[in-house]
Amino acid sequence: MGKRRRRREVLTAVEIGTRSIKVVIGEFHEDHVLTLLGIGEEPSMKVMKGEIGDPQTVQKQLDKALVAAEDAAGEPIKNVFLAVTGSHLGSVNSIGSTIIHSYDPHITAEDVELAEQNVWNCTLPPDREILHRFRRQYLVDGREVDNPVGLFGGKLEADGHIIFGQQNRLNSSRHLITEAIGTEEDEPKAVVFSGVAAALGVLGPEETEKGAMVIDLGAGVTEYAVFTGEARCLHSGQVTVGCEHLANDLSLALQLPVQRCRELVEGMKDLGAKARMTQDGGTRMLDVEPTPGKPLRKIPVATVEHVVELRLQELFQIIRHDLESKDMLKRIGSGIRLTGGGALIPEILDLARQIFDMPVTLGTPRLVNGPKEIINSPRYATPIGILRFGRTAMANLQPPVLSLFEQLRQDILSIFRLLMRWRPFNW
Repeated sequence: MGKRRRRREVLTAVEIGTRSIKVVIGEFHEDHVLTLLGIGEEPSMKVMKGEIGDPQTVQKQLDKALVAAEDAAGEPIKNVFLAVTGSHLGSVNSIGSTIIHSYDPHITAEDVELAEQNVWNCTLPPDREILHRFRRQYLVDGREVDNPVGLFGGKLEADGHIIFGQQNRLNSSRHLITEAIGTEEDEPKAVVFSGVAAALGVLGPEETEKGAMVIDLGAGVTEYAVFTGEARCLHSGQVTVGCEHLANDLSLALQLPVQRCRELVEGMKDLGAKARMTQDGGTRMLDVEPTPGKPLRKIPVATVEHVVELRLQELFQIIRHDLESKDMLKRIGSGIRLTGGGALIPEILDLARQIFDMPVTLGTPRLVNGPKEIINSPRYATPIGILRFGRTAMANLQPPVLSLFEQLRQDILSIFRLLMRWRPFNW
């Protein structure tokens, strides 16, 4: 009998960002390596701070990106997973507990399950939809433990991190995908927070073991997430500030059109400008054409650097203050990975190291085969992380099939365990 062929794992990632829409089709192999099959990228046109402002315009751009990725891959669009960001997203920590009875203080898997169920009973406004549930830690009588099963204690607590979004805005994004593909059956399998996706795209087990944070600096929003252990998200957040704000600041300071200032931000490397002011920046001049046909203006490089540095300092300080308030800095033993288009600004890593007082490195996708300009770029950390999230989600959507006998056997054992746990004292 011949060897059974392995089922292909082909997934599609969609990221609708402030500046561009990225679509990536990829296939996973048994060694967890991801091969990129097709990529499509188009300007998003009418997305502001990560949120859709004009669905019709964004729909047209999404269609173009989907077609480009599909043509490049030679594969139909399927198993779509979508990343979202924006001010409507939020997170909350929740604690669930259960009392371990004194006649049998031995903690079992059922006790853990009960505590975890209580964690996710956190009450949110009715218009909010939960995107992610992450277990943060267990506490036995106030002491943090990795695995409470088998320990003795009086009280077991499970601590969880919940990420949620406004349901109507999430559905608006989902609807774009459904309209583009054509059938409701092909709506996104799941929606993932962009900050979580970026972390999954660049962090490996050796980094999360000691705790690591990813900061994804995009055009309109900066997301961040702290991960530890087995892909457990301890904390997440976002600031609706990105590279677009650098362009706006430069526009006000230099009295130039915003589009011209976007070009300045994107071309800082070629212009010799950096995220921190340089000693000779005041003597080096940029010849800038305000608008086509207008006389060139000479602008000191130091002026550009000063404006950019002030905004980035403020952004990093906001994130640091949030981490301090949640006692998260001590959890980041492996340092910070910086992703997104903003990570390409010259010497931004040095500026981040100065603010956070810890190692900061460029975050690029891991375990990926594909074009070098993609797999070596921090700009594609999020879509590649979406694919990794999607692979895990697909596996969870396909539970093992049990025979009727085995299902009955497991149900009877569960009932028996519950009866034994809740027996009266005089049994």
